[in-house]
Amino acid sequence: MKRTLACLGMALAASTAAAEENWRVVSLNGRPVTQGQEATITLTLDRMSGKAFCNRYGVEIQSKRGIRIVGPVASTRMACPAPLMALERDFLAILTLDAVIGIEGGMLTIRHPGGGSIRAARAN
Repeated sequence: MKRTLACLGMALAASTAAAEENWRVVSLNGRPVTQGQEATITLTLDRMSGKAFCNRYGVEIQSKRGIRIVGPVASTRMACPAPLMALERDFLAILTLDAVIGIEGGMLTIRHPGGGSIRAARAN
């Protein structure tokens, strides 16, 4: 597991489970995220969480067969302006079972098995 997570750039602490790694979403399904639209991703050894444009979310991840989402997404349910809600709906739709998480060109990528992707830049 340490080797796989090291490929993602995770800084593993010697005596604790893992450090958090924070990312800022820069594109969703190939479209850039613009000013005033914010989504974040925080990764630990077994969890991904953050802000999905409007609401907070969390989901379990696992490093078997690569790093994949293995649990259902939980999120808060606040209402926001329609454009942000549409972005959030598309974002959360990608975070489903078996979505694959990786690094490509220094960017975090999450790919849905049926199409759709998220790209994020390191925030810390």
